[in-house]
Amino acid sequence: MQKDKIKANFLNRDRAIKVISKDGLFRAVLIKNSNTAKVAQQKHQLQEAGAYFLSRVLTGSSMLAALLKGEERVVLSIEGAGMISYISAEALQIGEVRGFLRFKSLENVGQSIVKLEDMLGAGFLRVTKVMYNQAQPVQGIIPLQFGDIVNDLAYYFTQSEQVPTFLQMDSDFNDDGTIKHSGGLMIQSLPNASQAEIEKLHEFLNELPPVCDLFNQDISPEESLKKLLPFEYNVLSSTPLDFFCRCSKDVFKGKLITLGKAELEDMHRMNHNELVCQFCNAHYYLTNEDFKELIAEKTAKLN
Repeated sequence: MQKDKIKANFLNRDRAIKVISKDGLFRAVLIKNSNTAKVAQQKHQLQEAGAYFLSRVLTGSSMLAALLKGEERVVLSIEGAGMISYISAEALQIGEVRGFLRFKSLENVGQSIVKLEDMLGAGFLRVTKVMYNQAQPVQGIIPLQFGDIVNDLAYYFTQSEQVPTFLQMDSDFNDDGTIKHSGGLMIQSLPNASQAEIEKLHEFLNELPPVCDLFNQDISPEESLKKLLPFEYNVLSSTPLDFFCRCSKDVFKGKLITLGKAELEDMHRMNHNELVCQFCNAHYYLTNEDFKELIAEKTAKLN
């Protein structure tokens, strides 16, 4: 029984699967990030509305990262004028993803989802890719058109990358407002696909069930993909996904050393010793010894 449970947990763990159709006309990425979205909701103490939108941005960033190489990374961010002012998620092709969300005011934190357009309002979607052999990040930005992230990201692909893209994102919640399942499907046409073949695929895809319907049946990501795609394919990669942040107190200290000596001394004097990672909400505390070390290092650099 224990072996069966371990096998089931392995088959159903969070995963990004990238495939290409055997005829070379389409590529697809399936994301299952149920646990990743749950961890994000817990770390940021989000109610259902916040968790719904953050899970979608986490899904989108993992989709984008699946198309990259090695430790290349992508940041998907949304700036809005509605109840939510900012959402950001950073994902690496190797399966690490982290993200956070900011409300315009604390009054919005416990809001339930009434109208999607009220949550984000007018704003922008930005995709930033940090890639090998690129001196500067590659960035694309579009105005929000729909306010639901799914259609906005599809619009981004059409406008910024000129790639016809089908997107589905899905989140399912328990009765207590916590995430039960999360995931999505992305299918893109490749240059050799004709308009007729693209239209035929879209007719099929419009009838697809939400991916969480399959996850709720304990169907593995691999088996889910077989049920969702109308073509035969080759698997290019299958990568486990985890909410993972590389922050640490040493990383924060490395950033603090860029401040002026007077600023560090003021922080020490006023006991501003708490450091909070916006991505994972981890809290770190500087000791007197940490401040002495930082100030001594700054002094040495000034001499």
